[in-house]
Amino acid sequence: MIRKGISDTVAVPRALATALLVLVSLVTVVCGDTVSQVAPSPNGASPTRAAEPKATQAQPPPMVIVATRAPEPTAVPTAAPAATAVPVVSWATLPTLTAIHEGRTIWAHRYRGCWTPDSSSEMECAETSPVGLVQNYMEVENGDSIEVQISPDSRPSRLQATFFAHPGWISAGDVVHLSPVERVLDVDMPAGRYDVVLHAQWQEGGPSVRYQVDYVFGITVAGEPLLRRSCTSTLIGGVLGIVIDSLYDRARTATDQFNGTGCRFTREISEVVLTLESENRRYVETFRLEPPSLSVDLPLREDIASESTGGPLPPGLYSRRIVAITVDGVEKKLPSGDLGVIRISDVPADPDAPVVLLQHHEEPRIYATSTPEYIRGSLKAREGCMYIRNGDIPVWPSVFSMREQEGRVEILDHRGTVVARDAQQAILKGRPVGVTEPLGMELTREIPPWCPPGNFWIVDAPPGAATKMLFPDAQPSPDWTLYEVSGSGSARGFSIKLPSEWELMESRGIDSLLGDVVGDGVRLMYNHGDFTRDLDPADLDDSHTIFREVVSELEARILVPTFGTEGTTGVFFESLGGARFSLSGEDLTPEQQRIAVGIFRGIRGLGP
Repeated sequence: MIRKGISDTVAVPRALATALLVLVSLVTVVCGDTVSQVAPSPNGASPTRAAEPKATQAQPPPMVIVATRAPEPTAVPTAAPAATAVPVVSWATLPTLTAIHEGRTIWAHRYRGCWTPDSSSEMECAETSPVGLVQNYMEVENGDSIEVQISPDSRPSRLQATFFAHPGWISAGDVVHLSPVERVLDVDMPAGRYDVVLHAQWQEGGPSVRYQVDYVFGITVAGEPLLRRSCTSTLIGGVLGIVIDSLYDRARTATDQFNGTGCRFTREISEVVLTLESENRRYVETFRLEPPSLSVDLPLREDIASESTGGPLPPGLYSRRIVAITVDGVEKKLPSGDLGVIRISDVPADPDAPVVLLQHHEEPRIYATSTPEYIRGSLKAREGCMYIRNGDIPVWPSVFSMREQEGRVEILDHRGTVVARDAQQAILKGRPVGVTEPLGMELTREIPPWCPPGNFWIVDAPPGAATKMLFPDAQPSPDWTLYEVSGSGSARGFSIKLPSEWELMESRGIDSLLGDVVGDGVRLMYNHGDFTRDLDPADLDDSHTIFREVVSELEARILVPTFGTEGTTGVFFESLGGARFSLSGEDLTPEQQRIAVGIFRGIRGLGP
């Protein structure tokens, strides 16, 4: 039901966001040096009978894993026919897994199990920590095979394995998809110790009991293990380039200006070497870890002893390299940020310094390629420095200007239109210039010495649209009409403010609220329910841009054409009035886009 009223006379309750718990039981595949980890349970409990959910029948024997060189397959016991009644399913009744090698059997541990008592039920899950569970490692050689058996059900519809190097759960290979019939895992790995994680999915019985179970067991491949690393960083926003005032600053060994990083290795590290270098200067500092360690945190602790050569260094820009060295002299490079450079400044930051506007005098698009490039992010202006996104420095056309309005820096194009504003998101079309390129080095000398270094972004010159903001001044007008759409099921409904000449037309879907918002030649369609489609597809290309905003204390994703009018303009809430919500239309003019964004910012959820 739609209720209609004047916006300034109707109080709209604010919706509370609904938390959804989503099961993710996919084993992550990680390439190269990227980390893949299985999170332990908070208490690190072993999968003992006391830590498991209460079973409704006797606990079966532990899961067994057997590896064998023999080419002949081992007979697999066949499960008894499933009962027609709905079976009792619990952690205790989950199938076990075994593996055999040269007649030797080891038990695999179940650390995550999910099941349904029937095809219409939601999955129930139980989990224990895999950390510390693997006690015995089966010795194998490359070329060996491990036969996997699942009992009592021997018909998994999907079975995959991932090798994790010890320690630290570092992925050491691609996911191996096993045949549901043969279930033979071939060993083709570098020497070392591995935890093998198997993810199994299948169903059994007439009532279609569905299973998703993860198992883990250990193997040791003969030979000297390779040196592998895994590093994880915090996700703190801000300008990421590094600037220090002396070589005593801990930031000289940081990943970037804000984030801390922890690295784990498969072999003990005894030294970490930092190298800073310019055209005519080279500084080397060696940090000695006593005792050697399997982990290294960046920035390094201040109490770690070091020896250095080549200092002190004068102010300037220096390339940077950080290397970890094992006890026997094997090197592994550590992350040093995307730039690979660091800036030394002997001038303290001035909070009252005017912002420096970098400009270029290139003719319109003389450098343009067939494929335009875009950068998206919030503009940051402070202490005389200006950045876009997390550290790229914009270089504006010479016909652009800058002003300060109500304490905020604004960028104006050649027509005097505001195209970028401090602390607001923008899209800039142009091309990148690396900080270490000749032009980048020249531009670095033009910014204040205390500004962290960054790559540069040369904004396209007019004619044509080279910048775009998401209509920062578009808001519902006080004289707009307020509509309320009552809910059904989990969707409690929503309210929306529309221009006086616009209308809302409601219809009911099978499992969601459907309808149209119509006016000024525009038709926006809304969908409010548990299965409403997201407007943030994984294959989103440069033709569209997602802006993330907070609307009535809820995160909203607003989708617009990057430039021009062709495409979708819409908004999506993950949780609004108890369910998902989307409102979108096609091929809107710039003025229609502005009105639509104002409508988006006036949407509220109903209910408690």
